[in-house]
Amino acid sequence: MFKYELKRLLKSRLFLILILITVAYRGFITVNFFKNYNESIVYDKETAVQINAFLKDAESKQSDRESLRMAVKNAYLEVQEKAATDSDIRNTPGSYGKNLLEDWTIVEAANERAEYILKTYPEQMRKNVSQAALTVNDSSQDAYTVRKNQKIIDKYNVKKDFSLIDTSAADNWLVLTKSFDYFYVFLTFALFFLASEAFCSERTRSLEGLVFTSKKGRAKLFSSRFISLTVIAVFLTVIFTAADTVSALYIMGYRLVVEPIQILPDFIGCMANINILTFIILCNLLRFALLLLAISLAAVISPLLRNIFAVSLSGGLMLFTAFALNIYAKNYIVFDASNPFTGKIDMARYKLYERIRIFLPTCFSSPAAYFEKFDYFRLADFPVSRIAFCLSVTVGLFAVFTLFGFLRFGRPYRFLQKKMIRGKRNGTEI
Repeated sequence: MFKYELKRLLKSRLFLILILITVAYRGFITVNFFKNYNESIVYDKETAVQINAFLKDAESKQSDRESLRMAVKNAYLEVQEKAATDSDIRNTPGSYGKNLLEDWTIVEAANERAEYILKTYPEQMRKNVSQAALTVNDSSQDAYTVRKNQKIIDKYNVKKDFSLIDTSAADNWLVLTKSFDYFYVFLTFALFFLASEAFCSERTRSLEGLVFTSKKGRAKLFSSRFISLTVIAVFLTVIFTAADTVSALYIMGYRLVVEPIQILPDFIGCMANINILTFIILCNLLRFALLLLAISLAAVISPLLRNIFAVSLSGGLMLFTAFALNIYAKNYIVFDASNPFTGKIDMARYKLYERIRIFLPTCFSSPAAYFEKFDYFRLADFPVSRIAFCLSVTVGLFAVFTLFGFLRFGRPYRFLQKKMIRGKRNGTEI
């Protein structure tokens, strides 16, 4: 029955329409990105080779990290001084590139990398740990504060082995990553509508009588449809994870992709001991959890409303409300219309965003926010991870929705149940 249901879903008109729209939408985002950024990507790759060669040469000549940082900084100041006194830096031969302008570009980027990796990041971690240690040893602090700061010590007092390499290419990759947030919103709706059609199909084709005839038959039919939809969700997750990985490798290269995520300044506060590739996989697994929840939502609504239009409308409104709340809250940086390059934080939105990320599964459509900082909240007197709690809520809702949908699937209307009972009593058939 599973194979039959899977084939039926894959051959259905709704699936074909949704998959075509999904591929077209994903393709449009990808093509549009590379059309606008490919020149920048190629330039960053070429420049990265020169920057990494400069850093490798500087690293081979120094015995300790501080001497290395100062050597790179002195080289930058030297080139900067030459450029300030040279009237034609494009035609002046360079030491590291074709001309003095390229030298300036190379050593400036190298200095930024050295400052972040050798000074900014380790100093920030030491500051976090030292301040947390002072708080832990302060007897006047309450239990929650002590536990939270002990957690900070445990998470940040871990040595990260960064390679001294250029990370400019990651800026383009982050732009691509964020541009897919709305795509996964669409994908969640698409899978929900497909699930709604699957769980309401026998009512759409007036075949409810066949479903009602066997309790075991109902169980097998529900399981087959649910597993078929899950297989589709798994397939889509694997395909899009592979596509994200290929894009990351093309944009950044293998060497940067396997570096710890904290090598990127946007993730300086990340607590997880993961590299960029693992980050990509984890983000798609969280989105997969959201897709499973959408399937279970369709499973729990369909026995209640019994009509594909009603199920799609009611469930669609629930998802729309949840996604709209997430999108509204996460855009807490408000930009001035007269000056779009500067913005201010709307504290009301920011606080709302921090709250809904605790329990709202639709936040998994843009999961990067869970990895950017020390992301814990207070529950009683204990610090609890937002991502762990939200994932627990998602799993709990999925289990409840699936169980209720399974118990109610294929059961007749209440008036039909009464009519069948009366018919049995009178010796007649319905």
